[in-house]
Amino acid sequence: AEYVRHSVNGVRDAIVIGVLLAGLVLFVFLRNWRVTLVAVAAIPVSAALVFLGLAAAGQTVNLMTLGGIAAALGLVADDAIVVVESIFRRREEGGGDDSAKSGVIAIFPALIGSSLSTIVIFLPFAFLTGVVGAFFKPLALTMALSLVVSFLLAAFAVPIAVRKFGFRRLSFPGGEKLERPSRFERTARFVIRRPVIALAIVGLLLGGTYLFYRSIGTDFLPAMDEGSIILDYSTPPGTSLTDTDAMLREAEKVILAIPDIQSYSRRTGTQLGFFITEPNRGDYVLKLKPRSSRRAVDAIIEELRTRIAAVEPAIRTDFGQLLGDNIGDLTGGVPQPIDVKIFGEDHVLLQQKARSAARIIRKIPGVTDVFDGIMIAGPALDIRVKPAEAARYGLTAEDIHAAVEPALTGTVSGDLRVGEKLDDVRVFSRQDGPLPAIKVRTASGAPLPLSEVATVTTGSPEAEISRDNLKTYVGVTARLSERNLGSAIGEIRQKLNAGLALPPGMSLEYGGQYAEQQSSFKGLLGVLFAGLLLVSIILLFEFGDWRAPLLASLLSLAVLAGAFGALMLTGMTLNIASFVGAIMMVGILGENAIFVIHEARQELRRGKSVEDAWAGAARRRLRPVAMTILATAFALAPLALALGEGSQLQQPLAIAVIGGFVLSGPLVLLVLPALYSWLDPKGRLAGPRVSGTDDPTQVARAFAGAKASL
Repeated sequence: AEYVRHSVNGVRDAIVIGVLLAGLVLFVFLRNWRVTLVAVAAIPVSAALVFLGLAAAGQTVNLMTLGGIAAALGLVADDAIVVVESIFRRREEGGGDDSAKSGVIAIFPALIGSSLSTIVIFLPFAFLTGVVGAFFKPLALTMALSLVVSFLLAAFAVPIAVRKFGFRRLSFPGGEKLERPSRFERTARFVIRRPVIALAIVGLLLGGTYLFYRSIGTDFLPAMDEGSIILDYSTPPGTSLTDTDAMLREAEKVILAIPDIQSYSRRTGTQLGFFITEPNRGDYVLKLKPRSSRRAVDAIIEELRTRIAAVEPAIRTDFGQLLGDNIGDLTGGVPQPIDVKIFGEDHVLLQQKARSAARIIRKIPGVTDVFDGIMIAGPALDIRVKPAEAARYGLTAEDIHAAVEPALTGTVSGDLRVGEKLDDVRVFSRQDGPLPAIKVRTASGAPLPLSEVATVTTGSPEAEISRDNLKTYVGVTARLSERNLGSAIGEIRQKLNAGLALPPGMSLEYGGQYAEQQSSFKGLLGVLFAGLLLVSIILLFEFGDWRAPLLASLLSLAVLAGAFGALMLTGMTLNIASFVGAIMMVGILGENAIFVIHEARQELRRGKSVEDAWAGAARRRLRPVAMTILATAFALAPLALALGEGSQLQQPLAIAVIGGFVLSGPLVLLVLPALYSWLDPKGRLAGPRVSGTDDPTQVARAFAGAKASL
């Protein structure tokens, strides 16, 4: 509960800081504090309406819903920026008091298409299953709601607010300078005249996307410091509860001696997880001091591991964190990220291979807490019937079993429903003295000690038997220290293929978080391509030209180089959070592409040449695109820097979005015009010529008609 509270507060603070930074960027560009306040006010108003929508949908305020709002900050600001910029431009062109109305009408079709292109990206998330679905369905719902609310505010509330509060000294500094041919426009014309440059850039970025995707480290969850440590332990098999407690008290002296640990609690004979716990097993929950006054969690774990092994070498330890352990228990019943399952029916050979696999894995750098998976349940109790003596008293093996069972395991006399589960009710017989003295009734009813008709011995220890899909297996598990899951599994796979020979009838399978990661990545890859398809359909309906969806899809794949490159530069891995950030870039690039194509089509309809139309579109979109990129980067900066507790979960997502956003600017402003003009040299994008579209009277009539239709 404390971790959740701190995390929610941390993400909340990241949202507030992000809004302030985005407002600072807008003020630098607009130099008008009234309009800046209008644009910035759209963010908290949007967030408030989103909270109402989440409440109606039965959602709560949690890491993912707050993270969705934080991740959508830049997109929410983007809609307001586009509308405000269009109004300003109309004002600069002499639009007068109708600037707000005409500015919205000029971009209304593009605003609808751009909003839809980002909203539809989140629709495929509804079909995700498993842990990744549980994680990101609330985030996707939150972001979709944010974008819907943002569109409505930008289209209908922002223009009214700008007209009422923002028309005093309403102008962009340097606006006239931007209208003249600038260095950027000359650069755009240079690239438009040489489409081979644009093709080379796209080819390099597509190659970079593939190389980054293949070489970047992969994980299931981002590396997080949750402020607590889960220490699972076990003492030698058969150790009594009293002896286990005595050994652990020595280990607790080590725990108390580490200044980074604030408090701890211990369970012995029970454990976090969905399994039976022996008396020699249990776990600790170690609560750490605040991050500002302690070392990183990995350094604390390493010290604990070393010092406990020196004090009590008989204690086997396994270190993790709460969130990762719970997710591991939910996904495959194994909290460790590495779980190598060896299947076979020969128990002796199975244990030999498991020990060999553990020895191989233990030598791999970055792999710690290796366990061969052989869980010894303690010595077996062996009761062997003496056939001659039993026959003399008229007893069978079943009779002796019926007499011993109530004293050892109890007799099932019924069941008791606890929630949705039926538990056996067992009746135990009271038995004084050792097991061989148990009284067995002969055929005549006379009591007879068990030792007369059977021998009672303690056999060799036996291992617990685990089955998956009715097949017996032993799971070799391990943790990771300063190494990503993908590279560790790759090296483990290579070493086991070379050094572990499995005979016929035995097989090997990789489970744990790796299996869940692979399943999640397949699902997210499907979401990525489904998003590409949906954005392409919107572009096709928006412009009626096959080149628009083709180029947008191509550039959406190319912009992933920016997302993956940012992850590599910051040392992040490709995990379910950063993968979602990469998916978001498909909609974001489609959104920016719609505005550029819309602007170019308007220029073509005014009779401009193809080169002039695309160069003019790039120049006119430079200012809003630059504002959007910087506002988004600053809005997501607190998440990208993981300034608050819990923001580490969204940190890779924020980094991927920032990296993709930065690269999307040159792609939509330089590469897209060059490729589109190359594929459409005759300007067919314009479609039927429309006259009078710049006439304020016709604009007002069009707005009135659109308003009546709505």
